[in-house]
Amino acid sequence: MSTPRTLRRSLSSLLTAGALAASSLLVLAPAASAEYGVVADRGGSSDGEITDRRDSYGEISRVEVNFQQQRLVVRVRSIAGDRGADFWNVWIDTSRTGAKPQRLVQYAAPYGPERYATAYATRAWSPFPPRDTAVCGQVARKVTRDRGPVVEVRIPLRCLPAGSERARVSVGTFMEYGNADWAPARRAWSRWFSRG
Repeated sequence: MSTPRTLRRSLSSLLTAGALAASSLLVLAPAASAEYGVVADRGGSSDGEITDRRDSYGEISRVEVNFQQQRLVVRVRSIAGDRGADFWNVWIDTSRTGAKPQRLVQYAAPYGPERYATAYATRAWSPFPPRDTAVCGQVARKVTRDRGPVVEVRIPLRCLPAGSERARVSVGTFMEYGNADWAPARRAWSRWFSRG
């Protein structure tokens, strides 16, 4: 026959074991994380309009995409020794319903110290969108490295179309007198990245 003391000890042991089991499940549960990936430059340096390769301007060597919970981060790296482009464009599609972009983020550094980075609403591949379509400003920065220039786009979720859970990108670099390079290729999309 069980005494009240034995029942209390058994109940206490069961509750302790249950709490330990529950806490171990919480520790083992994977945390939500951003989807990260690298976009290959399938077109190489032959997909731009600029054919003079004595100097390199905006030659893309690597594109990294990281779709975080609150922002989409796209890092565009040029080759070592690259002089950089006048315009670094990142087209973004989140719709899954067509081949046209929904946003264009442009980092512009044509001359002197003036720099701007703006996100535009667009449905076209034009490298120079109308200024009245801007949805966010100051969403990119340029970091010059020994291995070549890097432009990092950090577009907040509020600047993307509502309900954006996946995104794909296409990157183009431009000079005042023509297109320098594309990744993954001219007007081609990367794979889809899910928001973490």
